[in-house]
Amino acid sequence: MPDFTVSLTDGTTATLSELLKEKDLVVLNIFASWCGPCVKEFPDMEEVFQANSDRMVIVSVSGYPDDTMEVIDEYKASHNLTFPMGLAGDALDFLELPGFPTTLLIDRNGTVGLIKVGAFSDKADFESKVSHF
Repeated sequence: MPDFTVSLTDGTTATLSELLKEKDLVVLNIFASWCGPCVKEFPDMEEVFQANSDRMVIVSVSGYPDDTMEVIDEYKASHNLTFPMGLAGDALDFLELPGFPTTLLIDRNGTVGLIKVGAFSDKADFESKVSHF
């Protein structure tokens, strides 16, 4: 996975290479604020993140060009999400996005172990995928 840096709602940035120095797994979730399946999977992702934040991080960024940082900040608050969120901007232009959500699981070595297009069906589905890392 090429290194990338995305802007986050708290005014900071997230850089893949820096995240991988601290975590065994980076979950890159690319969503859109209007995406129904995204809303459905976020509570399960949040629960798994809370239970595994010592070894993994979720970075969720909107890939929808009309979303703004303010929209994502409000979205994060209204859905009670604690993992880092922001905008993909042009930092992820090297990825082809067939749809929202698209989630990549990236291991400690920067290798993409899974690309999932569409929402995870439930908490157990997401949890089983991240537990392999």
